[in-house]
Amino acid sequence: MDKISAMKVYVKVVEATTFTRAAEVLRTSAVYVTRMVQALEADLGVKLFIQSFICYT
Repeated sequence: MDKISAMKVYVKVVEATTFTRAAEVLRTSAVYVTRMVQALEADLGVKLFIQSFICYT
């Protein structure tokens, strides 16, 4: 994994607010974006995103 590329993907996710939107901006798949972020997390040894599910009715 190229750390610089993974960091660029991470920044796009933050800017776009979702992995899917980041993938669209980067013109790639959401799976690729997810794997790049996971690889960066593994390399750094930290979770970069905390996933929460909030449901409003």
